[in-house]
Amino acid sequence: MITRTVTRTGAAGQQGVERLVTVLRAALAAGLVGCAAFLAVDTLHWPLVGDAAVMHYGAFLLGHGFAPYRQIVDINLPGCFPLDWAAIHVFGAGALGWRLFDFTLTGAAAAAMFAMARPYRWLGALFAACFLFVLHIHDGVDQAGERDLVLAVLLLGACAAIFHALRRAAWPGSLAFGAISGAATLIKPNALPWAAGVLILAGIALHRRRQRIAPHAVAACVGFTVPAALDLLFLVREHAVRACWLIMTRLVPYHARIDRFPLRFLLGHLLPSALFPVILGWLPLAAASRRWRTWEGAALYYSVAIGIVSFIGQGKNFPYHRYPLEVFLFLLIGLDAAEALRGRGWRRAIAAALLIFAVYGLSPLWAARASRYDWEHDEFTESLTADLTSLGGASLSGHIQCLDMYAGCLGTLYRMRLVQSTGVMYDCYFFNQPQSAFTLELRRRFLEDLERDPPRAIVVSNQNCLGRALRYFSPAEWPAFSAWLGTHYSLALQRQPEGTIRWWPVAEETPGYRIYEYRE
Repeated sequence: MITRTVTRTGAAGQQGVERLVTVLRAALAAGLVGCAAFLAVDTLHWPLVGDAAVMHYGAFLLGHGFAPYRQIVDINLPGCFPLDWAAIHVFGAGALGWRLFDFTLTGAAAAAMFAMARPYRWLGALFAACFLFVLHIHDGVDQAGERDLVLAVLLLGACAAIFHALRRAAWPGSLAFGAISGAATLIKPNALPWAAGVLILAGIALHRRRQRIAPHAVAACVGFTVPAALDLLFLVREHAVRACWLIMTRLVPYHARIDRFPLRFLLGHLLPSALFPVILGWLPLAAASRRWRTWEGAALYYSVAIGIVSFIGQGKNFPYHRYPLEVFLFLLIGLDAAEALRGRGWRRAIAAALLIFAVYGLSPLWAARASRYDWEHDEFTESLTADLTSLGGASLSGHIQCLDMYAGCLGTLYRMRLVQSTGVMYDCYFFNQPQSAFTLELRRRFLEDLERDPPRAIVVSNQNCLGRALRYFSPAEWPAFSAWLGTHYSLALQRQPEGTIRWWPVAEETPGYRIYEYRE
């Protein structure tokens, strides 16, 4: 009798715990969806700034007869031009269109995560997708639609495709894996070793199952060549194959050496410090789940490793460089925590604490901080727009040149629909020291273009290279250009807009600019 009573009491207690867990899962889902929905609405009117404005301007020049790489000097891989062109024509050329493109990217990431998590736990995919979205918004106004976010979404899609191929023993999934991986490689080259490694892991899994490897390998290779062939046709049509090769082999390595952080610093900044409690809570869950012993788990862990190598390899410590790492890490954390929540004992307790902290601690904190970003004020663009309008406005099209990196000159020209005199979009390679043989050649060509047809106005910002402090270039950094500028141009005005930029967690000083007018 006593035994039956104890058994009933224990069963009743266990049922009570299960009901609490069910309520917790619902509360977590509501918190994740609510936070993401709030940020989607709150950030819908964020402006088009940063790299997005520069990439849009590259597509704008492409539509006005400029050839990629031959005239538009850009270090981005050739897949970026058609990507931005497609985003503009599908979603619109303005800021709202770019927000919709950004939301579409994160929505596609969520769809891929749910496809991969289907045999496991839906809560894990929901956590990863919403947590990624909140962190992405928190990273700042200028992080929307970044190339590494596109890369991360494509890698997720390719991973979901190969998972589907092996779950169903169907080679079309491998064909999709190859095609998506090929498209990702045309955005960032680190997609190539990722695709090769995942394909090898898939081959090992097929071998252990005594299934044929050849159909999947052939399908993946065929799929991979399709986007590469299309992009090659694009470059051939633009007579830009050789120019692209020179940019990729000579300018990109030069760019990679500029303002790199040391390895120790990069290792300490692999992830935002606020995530450390989440990581510490996840590690024992990961050890207990032993997910790496499955082929799918091994593929996810390998993807995290490639994300780490990619972040360190780029060496710039930009938030968006973490996205290929974070998308797979968050999925692993979500899956392990969601499964542990259905277990018992210490695993369930740790999973509950981890998820509650992430969903009701970090996410609202990040969302509240992001909602206070000052996206409505862009003194640089507003001031430069007014000055260029007074100097001639639309008549400056084809007769104006920016010497800027991403302070906002190109974004201003894009908003005003003004075509530059040349296709040079970055001044960083002209004034950075030391110069290389290729950047000296770029200098020579640029100065020849200016001498052949001097623009009516030249805008020079004091933000001239990546992470350097705001300052105007000195004559000693390019004496020939400084002498030419002093001979043919007069300084019309210099502006230093007041206030700071609050587009990300840390406020920074607003860049200034000078406008030089041509002396007839």
